[in-house]
Amino acid sequence: MGFIVVEEWGDKNNPFGYLWTQVSAMELKTREEADEEAAKHQPTHNDGYIKVRKDPADNPAPRRRGGKKPSHRNTKRRDRR
Repeated sequence: MGFIVVEEWGDKNNPFGYLWTQVSAMELKTREEADEEAAKHQPTHNDGYIKVRKDPADNPAPRRRGGKKPSHRNTKRRDRR
């Protein structure tokens, strides 16, 4: 599991939305290393702040669901025809 250093700031059009961009190109292994790297950076936006996040690349791929299977009732009707 890795960490990345990002800058977050509010969206002017959507008060509930936030935008973010990665500040450091390094993928850091521990939270302490990431905190030290975050202390070196300053936000470029007026209302922005520097934050440490888990690397989104570490998330597992979403599981694919199969197609919808017919219910028991529909299979009985189909057999009668």
